[in-house]
Amino acid sequence: MGLLGCLVVHVLQMQSVHVQAGPKPPLLRYFGTLLSRGKLSASESLELSLLIVDQNKKNLLENWFPEDKFGCSKEFGDIVKMVDNDLALKTYIKARATPKVVDAFAERSLTIFIYTQSRYALLATSSSSRPS
Repeated sequence: MGLLGCLVVHVLQMQSVHVQAGPKPPLLRYFGTLLSRGKLSASESLELSLLIVDQNKKNLLENWFPEDKFGCSKEFGDIVKMVDNDLALKTYIKARATPKVVDAFAERSLTIFIYTQSRYALLATSSSSRPS
């Protein structure tokens, strides 16, 4: 069984453990151990983000993101966006998910300039110049 297969087995085993009130869920402890050893893969980050959002522990995302602990992807950003738009934008930028970055800036009603072949292209306009 490959590395990804082992990860899936570990995650499924941890998900099946009955969680008692009080202590951290086993899956959160598992990911905490992995994080103490380094950066998570994109699939591990995705699974952890689901758990963090479900547990309403946005502060964990805020603490670990600046430490470069997550393997960023478009999907990871989509989950992060459920709890924090700014952190989702950072995730999309880091994952190089350009359409998602443009969408996130457009939702913020900011002007976006992207440097393309020695020139700047205007992709979105400020909300102050939009007709009401």
